[in-house]
Amino acid sequence: MSKRKKNYPPPEHIVNSYGADALRLYLINSPVVRADNLRFKEAGVKQVVRDLFLPWYHAYRLFVQCARAQLHQTGTAFAPDEKRALASKNIMDKWILAAFNGLVDFARKEMEAYRLYTVVPRLVEMVEQLTNWYLRMNKERFEGGRGEDERRDSLSVAFEVLMGLCRMMAPLTPFLTELIYQNLRRAVADAPESVHFLEIPQVVAAAIDPQIEEDMKMMQTLIEKGRAIRDRHGVSLRVPLPTITLVHCSQASLTAIEKLRDYVMEELNVREVKTALVTDADARALVKLKCLPNHTLLGKRFGKTYGNVQKSIRALTHEALAAFLSSGSLTLDGEAFGADDILVQLEYVGEKGARDADTTDGGLVLLDLRPSAAMLAEANAREVCAHVQKMRKDAGLRKEDVVEVGYECAAPADGGAAALPATLAEQAEYIAGRIGRSLLPLAACPPRAVRLHTEVHDAFKVLAIGDGGAIAQRAEPLTLVLLRGCAFVDAAKLAALVPDAAARDDVVNYVHCRDLAAVRADVAAGGGVLRVPLGGQTVELRHKVHLFLSSAEAKAAGALA
Repeated sequence: MSKRKKNYPPPEHIVNSYGADALRLYLINSPVVRADNLRFKEAGVKQVVRDLFLPWYHAYRLFVQCARAQLHQTGTAFAPDEKRALASKNIMDKWILAAFNGLVDFARKEMEAYRLYTVVPRLVEMVEQLTNWYLRMNKERFEGGRGEDERRDSLSVAFEVLMGLCRMMAPLTPFLTELIYQNLRRAVADAPESVHFLEIPQVVAAAIDPQIEEDMKMMQTLIEKGRAIRDRHGVSLRVPLPTITLVHCSQASLTAIEKLRDYVMEELNVREVKTALVTDADARALVKLKCLPNHTLLGKRFGKTYGNVQKSIRALTHEALAAFLSSGSLTLDGEAFGADDILVQLEYVGEKGARDADTTDGGLVLLDLRPSAAMLAEANAREVCAHVQKMRKDAGLRKEDVVEVGYECAAPADGGAAALPATLAEQAEYIAGRIGRSLLPLAACPPRAVRLHTEVHDAFKVLAIGDGGAIAQRAEPLTLVLLRGCAFVDAAKLAALVPDAAARDDVVNYVHCRDLAAVRADVAAGGGVLRVPLGGQTVELRHKVHLFLSSAEAKAAGALA
């Protein structure tokens, strides 16, 4: 960089656009700290923000949202508990704590040696593991979907990692860490006023577990390969598939997948995970081993006799090649061969249309691509749920905000019968589990409920079984409406209570013009009765008889049309 040539962007522009922390970390990760030359690039500072700061802040924000949801749902504020975090039996908790403490150990050694430039790549990897794997794969636990004990365990672990990252990175990124710390410290009694008053965390030796980290790497590899196959065939992760199979030369790798089977099934949305050694009879029906000698190395080594050596190598049996894959060494005709001398590839030999494969180090990943009709029905329901979640985001809602969701289907433009109504009815329980509410036919929604957001799809993509079992698509109209949380009334019982139609309409207006939280509070204060003033008199609406505080209550009582 030259002040005379001005071959760098103005420092004020960099700091104002990306922040001082991003600039500091970019320079720490550059040749400057090794006293080498640097060609400064604004794109490099921007990449620090994109690859590190945004995912890190997203992880922190998700934790805060889940802690707030815990308070809203249970009335109990989150309280950090380091002992609880370290005592967790959940394998994902153990893994992220092992990874974090491995990072702390590495960072302390590198900082003591003034090798700051080696810390940033490991930090980026740690944040990627935290956001793209740990937090995403444990959302159900954070939200209380697996019980309060699991929620407290997962939130305690996430807090320890986030607070530890703040303390460790405070010398390198002082402003971002201080911002995050000032909110996290509210959960800690007598916490220091600033993260810069704390020391860099010590390594918790008991948390380090290299085997768990290796098992997780194997699981991540399998999941990434499965995703790659899906992408290659244009099959969304929302579409359940029957089976994924790992054929591998290492029993340790297969054991790792068997231990983490549930996570693989959830991440790849498959019904079954199978494993097989390359030497198993089942594996031989799926794969073959292809042997490729390294002509350059072996030609120099054996000279004129290489032709005979090559024939001997190509004549190796499936069992011999499988043993070579496992051990990395082979003795043939008195000569020793290593992994550099012979390349062994696994090739899929089954039906190409129904299944596809991808290679991994020492193994082959096979994914079935022919879902059943029931799986496609679930995929269609899951697509609807994704649209509902996006609508919540577009409406600016938080996790704890209560809503109702209405829908309306119509006949397709091609004149055929609509499949969506039956699918949404059949998948009602699944949908309610994913979005926390049952979908309601728009006609069953209170007409005076506040509409927060509406999506009209003239051609909503519906999946079905096509020719040869392949996935086919058709378009159907669908309208989704997001409603503010509201009370429901039993029309028949209200008519018996208030015979006059005009008066009855006034009662419904009173109920729906009030905020749901206020109605709930009045019902609680009235001992399960909402008293509605009407023309100098009072109409008493009994909770779960005339009045319901959610669609779930109304549906359970049979009050919805």
